[in-house]
Amino acid sequence: MEESSEKSNSTLVYGGTSTRPEIVNKKPGKIILYPITKYELDALRSTGIGNKAESVFYGTLGIAASFFIAYTTCGFRAVYQELIFLFTSILATIICIASLIIWLKTNKKSNRLYNEIVSREDES
Repeated sequence: MEESSEKSNSTLVYGGTSTRPEIVNKKPGKIILYPITKYELDALRSTGIGNKAESVFYGTLGIAASFFIAYTTCGFRAVYQELIFLFTSILATIICIASLIIWLKTNKKSNRLYNEIVSREDES
């Protein structure tokens, strides 16, 4: 009975091949702990706004591009239809530029903070 149990376990490991995979468990070479202040933690948390701004940027970029292409290539029957597409393109472009600025500012801030924290290793 023990032999059949071992055989079923080995077939799970074999996966239908004739060789048994090598399992390698490596240990990390070095773990570095960086001391950070509460201010730095709060600043890192606030960089999450940059991730949301990045998503808004890419979303509104697609909206602005599609509405602008539709505005320039479609023949509209009424002036108000044309104005709706134009207004939507302009509004999406403004939101896109604003979210890009927010994203770049928070990204720059988080990179500066990261470099400040990592530079402490060199000091000690």
